[in-house]
Amino acid sequence: MSPKVLLGFATALGVWVVMRVLKMGSRRGELPPGPSTIPVLGNAHIFPTRQAHLHHLSIQRAEATQLMYDLLKQPENFFTNIRRYSSSTILSAAFGLRCPRYADSYVSTFYQVQRDQAYIVGPGSTPPLDIFPILKYVPERWAAWKTMAKSIKKVQRRLWHDLVDVIERRVTEDRRQGCFMEEMWDNQEHYNFNREKMAYLGSNLLEAGSDTTAVFLQSFISFITAFPDVQRRAQKEIDDVVGTSRSPTFEDWDSLPYLQAVMKEIHRVRPTTPSLVPHKTTADEKLGQYVLPKGSTVFVNLYGINHDPESFDEPAKFDPDRFLRSEFGTRVGADDTGRRHDMLFGCGRRVCPGMEFAINSIRINTMNLLWAFNFGLCKDDAGNHIPIDLNDTTDGVLLTQNPFKCAVEPRSQRHTNIIRSDYAAARDLFGQFEQELTADEKKY
Repeated sequence: MSPKVLLGFATALGVWVVMRVLKMGSRRGELPPGPSTIPVLGNAHIFPTRQAHLHHLSIQRAEATQLMYDLLKQPENFFTNIRRYSSSTILSAAFGLRCPRYADSYVSTFYQVQRDQAYIVGPGSTPPLDIFPILKYVPERWAAWKTMAKSIKKVQRRLWHDLVDVIERRVTEDRRQGCFMEEMWDNQEHYNFNREKMAYLGSNLLEAGSDTTAVFLQSFISFITAFPDVQRRAQKEIDDVVGTSRSPTFEDWDSLPYLQAVMKEIHRVRPTTPSLVPHKTTADEKLGQYVLPKGSTVFVNLYGINHDPESFDEPAKFDPDRFLRSEFGTRVGADDTGRRHDMLFGCGRRVCPGMEFAINSIRINTMNLLWAFNFGLCKDDAGNHIPIDLNDTTDGVLLTQNPFKCAVEPRSQRHTNIIRSDYAAARDLFGQFEQELTADEKKY
């Protein structure tokens, strides 16, 4: 073979190799859109290399300190105080904006929107448009649900766009906080985001993080109040680890196996999301003797999984000790294949991206609440204790304990003094997230 032929062959081979390398990591046409790729690495260069949730530990602990302070001042309002905590923490992390009072517009408006939205998406609230699409042509004067939907959407959009306005003003005036939504604002073109997408991205963060954390903490208080022996045992464990000279820290969690078991058992008995976000099969799937065709919508019945008598002894019984006897609280010989403690955050590739953030909020607050306060039954006018009905819940997307009364008292004057001291020490950190607050709000 002549040198010219060999040279031509080598050149062609070299060009082919270069083209193949340049295409490696590129996004094929049938794949969904995403950030720009680079040769070989694709999007690997933008994968997170650090645990982002650790960046927010300080504001989570500070907001948890205010929750204790709020319970000192207004113990009867523990339900709304918890909501303020969860919303303010998410707003601080996502928007660089905290809300020190529940009555502040963002928090109260958010929960009103959530209640209205939960109602209208609930079973029977609207006609089955997906089954009978022709119903969408019913005039609004004969379809009250259309009027309600428009009203909810209007309030929603105003709330979400108001929050985006905060980000825009802050960036324009060079008053950045370094929060998530500021970063998204700077990279709108890169992610192909317009203002509407920005608004609803922020709404997803707030909706996913606020309600779920609040619902669990409210359930936590209902259970430890209804089961005083469990409360006292968990308090003793915390006292042995933390003592009374300081409040709990995130580092204490690993030394509290019984409290961990209590948290897991509440998640089992009353999962915040009884049915997980549905998934769709991308191919025919065989499950036992059944075949799920491609395109099937799959719902994960977490409540049913957590109450399966083949897996749990007395599944309806609240028994934290079951998680001390076995890893997943299951009975001897039960098949634990595929079980995870974090299943309530989703399954498959669509696990909640804020899972670690939510877990940290739950941990610091369960420790704080048991360390700082005693929770007991209230009494009626005749002096009789008012029991807590653990079955008094609102079913829907979230399994929510309805408001109830309980007596919340600090465990000692020493605990009270530490709470007040910790709250005062958190003021400097709070100030970083209070640029948009009024003078009256800052007095709180």
